[in-house]
Amino acid sequence: MTEMPNGEWRVELYKEIQTHFNRQHVACEILSTSKNIMNEVMCTAEDIGAPIYYTDTDSMHMEYADVNRLADEFKTRYGRTLIGKQLGQFHVDFDFDGAVGEIHSEEAVFIGKKTYIDVLRDEAGNRAYHIRCKGIPSKCIDHTVRTQYAHDPLRCFMDFYDGKSVVFNLSAGGSAVFKISKRHTVSTVELKRKVGFPPDVDRC
Repeated sequence: MTEMPNGEWRVELYKEIQTHFNRQHVACEILSTSKNIMNEVMCTAEDIGAPIYYTDTDSMHMEYADVNRLADEFKTRYGRTLIGKQLGQFHVDFDFDGAVGEIHSEEAVFIGKKTYIDVLRDEAGNRAYHIRCKGIPSKCIDHTVRTQYAHDPLRCFMDFYDGKSVVFNLSAGGSAVFKISKRHTVSTVELKRKVGFPPDVDRC
């Protein structure tokens, strides 16, 4: 800004701040509200002694037997129904093809942020896996489990738990990775990612 001899100001515009194509302030409000919703549930669970083993942005892992108890206390405190599929409500979202009735996790291994596995079981005894590994697509995890772990993903995650690294081929499972040369030729390449978690010194 420069003051002119006539008392006016000359302003040089570098970058506008009011004509963005997105709405960061709206995103901030949404994130803030989501934190309030999550904290209401988590603090209520803590107050009634219901352990929560893992939380993410909009989900949590807790004992199946505590769900109804938590829902009742939440209703008493806030006057809202906790369990449901409407905005601001929670529900058990485990699912797999051919599942019968309610599904719960009978075993889980939590390794780090967005990296965990649940062994799911339905009312008929059918089993499946719910797997997350940050930065690794599901089909690449499936390929690694199939080729290196004899179709047992739990072994893969136990390697993580034991501090071992696992190499994932990101071009496996039908994903194509392209390389464009300086001469504008396009070729497919193999892209591998090594994933590991340092062992915790307190881990036993």
